[in-house]
Amino acid sequence: REIGAADLSGAGTAFGTITQLGPVVTVLVVAGAGATAICADLGARTIREEIDAMRVLGIDPIQRLVVPRVLASTFVALLLNGLV
Repeated sequence: REIGAADLSGAGTAFGTITQLGPVVTVLVVAGAGATAICADLGARTIREEIDAMRVLGIDPIQRLVVPRVLASTFVALLLNGLV
């Protein structure tokens, strides 16, 4: 029995789809869930005027609140892509 390229095309397509879609799905999940949580927290802090209080104290809210979360999200996305 001969095994041609047509017999292996399904496996190749499945492998390619999994290896290419895995990172995309991971990024979408991290961006969707993580960004929503970050946005909700920053919005709640703005409503409670914590952001304004930080500015009055001379603390940059971007450096204190946003940058660490973006770096953590990037790190988590890289780790999840390594696992997928």
